Amino acid sequence: FIGSILGLILEEVWMFISAGVTESRVGLVWGPFSPLYGVGAVLLTLVTFKLRQAHASGLVVFLVSMVVGGLLEQLTGWGMETFMGAVSWDYIAGGVPGAITKWVAVPFLFFWGILGYAWYKMIMPDLLWALGIPTTRRKAIFVTLLSIYLIADIFMTIMCFERRAERDAGIPPSNAFEEWVDENFNNNFMSERFQNMVIGG
Repeated sequence: FIGSILGLILEEVWMFISAGVTESRVGLVWGPFSPLYGVGAVLLTLVTFKLRQAHASGLVVFLVSMVVGGLLEQLTGWGMETFMGAVSWDYIAGGVPGAITKWVAVPFLFFWGILGYAWYKMIMPDLLWALGIPTTRRKAIFVTLLSIYLIADIFMTIMCFERRAERDAGIPPSNAFEEWVDENFNNNFMSERFQNMVIGG
């Protein structure tokens, strides 16, 4: 949850500084979330926690974080294009130096390495300590409600992209839920919400 928000802020600040671009770069229909960074935060936490236990060097943490970030970008970019018909970034088309695939480029691998090292050294230990394990009833309820919200957000996002693709193909809604999606999450909403994406080719 925290990683999704921090990652979104980081990306939007980076785009403004590097390209002077201000646009919505969210990844879900509700809330200021970028799931790529949320999943990245979870993976980096799991991986760097193990590296901390193994007393790994900073270089190892950096290199492993590069690999984790690169694989995550590759799988996410490929999955979005294959299953949702959406392209959020394309390093080759964008002319990014060091592009390895459409979704992986050397400069951003270094970015993931730096992010992983910073997470390992500065963010992860204090954050995990502050959050703690949801052992109390209040914490457990909060985490459960938060999880339900995020699952619903992800489900709705998938449904919205699915209906967007079906609308583009001329397929009418087949039930009341799909009619509600079409009414509340039409093409204009999708284009405005996901400004950095090319949807449906």
